[in-house]
Amino acid sequence: MCAWSHSAADTIEITTKSRMFGVMQNGDPKDRINFMLDNPDDIKNFVPTLTAGGEIKAKWGRALYLISLVDENVQLAAWLVNIEENYVLYKGRTYAFDAKQIRQLAKNNRFKYKAKFIKFSTKEEADNYLKKQLLDRSFIIADIPPVMYDGTFQVRIPRNNLHPHARTAIDSLKRRLENITPQNTFVINYVLNQTTVRDRSYYTLLVRCNKDVFDLFSSTGYKAGKWRKEPTQTVFFYRTH
Repeated sequence: MCAWSHSAADTIEITTKSRMFGVMQNGDPKDRINFMLDNPDDIKNFVPTLTAGGEIKAKWGRALYLISLVDENVQLAAWLVNIEENYVLYKGRTYAFDAKQIRQLAKNNRFKYKAKFIKFSTKEEADNYLKKQLLDRSFIIADIPPVMYDGTFQVRIPRNNLHPHARTAIDSLKRRLENITPQNTFVINYVLNQTTVRDRSYYTLLVRCNKDVFDLFSSTGYKAGKWRKEPTQTVFFYRTH
């Protein structure tokens, strides 16, 4: 999941309706370090700390934590924190980050929640379902991808002077795709796992789209990995207390 500056607080308009929440990426409601911030001043103070550390090389870890900033159920920004290795992944770059800050936030701002996973065929179906959830006072936020897709494929881009970091690799792939299909027909994500962390000579990017986009991309001569059928999954979060 926009053109943010290094310090997101400089470019994101935080309002009285803005909320920030953090949960383990697997959506486990039993985790003990989730938090929610709904005070604009608290959010403004915390956001800059996420990328204040020096830029470092990522190490693979399993304890991945998702922090989302939303306003009226629209995601403004998202950060992925490795709470074992103490770093933040943001816009394809990794920054040193003391994960103890999250545990401290959770002590005073923890909330109980449940996660509901639903698959939709179209964006319209997801949006209509969301409208109904907005009437539920326990509803917190929905993680709805901007594009409904039926599968994924990977693309590897070499790390070189043209692509010194993941953001430039993502932008390069984005331009290739926009030559053959509208921007609102695909989503690009940086893949971070044991394999990609070990192999620093390439960036591995995951494209979420429909099969016809994959076929067009492959037919133009661009190298692409195998097509994998994978329907869109959305997540709806609800407060349980």
